[in-house]
Amino acid sequence: MLNKDYNKDTFDLEELNLHNGIEHDGSLTRLDTAFQPNQGKKHVPYIEELLSSATGNDGSLLTMKDVSGMLSKRRAESKANNSQYSLGLSHKIFGGGNTSILCSIFGGRVEDLRSVLLDERLPDQWESRVREPNGLTLLGFNKMILQVEWGTDESKWAGRTQQDGA
Repeated sequence: MLNKDYNKDTFDLEELNLHNGIEHDGSLTRLDTAFQPNQGKKHVPYIEELLSSATGNDGSLLTMKDVSGMLSKRRAESKANNSQYSLGLSHKIFGGGNTSILCSIFGGRVEDLRSVLLDERLPDQWESRVREPNGLTLLGFNKMILQVEWGTDESKWAGRTQQDGA
């Protein structure tokens, strides 16, 4: 993705901003590169909308269904508003992985995610919500990514062109 030989090359963290390297369109927390070239800048309205979409435990927990729904919305809006939109399979999987982390490692807890996503810090005394004996295995993580992606349905948002900040 970054056109590097990881056996001999190095990279600068700034290279993570490379469009379609790791950075991708349709993010839950960032405007597309076409609208905000600095991908280190979070987009607070997206984060607030994501956190307010929580339906678990009377709105205090984001569920897999919640994050799939928001990912569906963001991808559809991005596709409708961004003439340079691109999102290949590898980036869908990467985005699904990022999204899965919200519900696995962070347990979907809105207050913890508010601190992580808005303040960009772990809450005091924070511990991973993964309690399985072997932790979060690759198999378990990949199953969660598939669950997010299978729950993603951009057609529910087709025709919407409103995108905050674009």
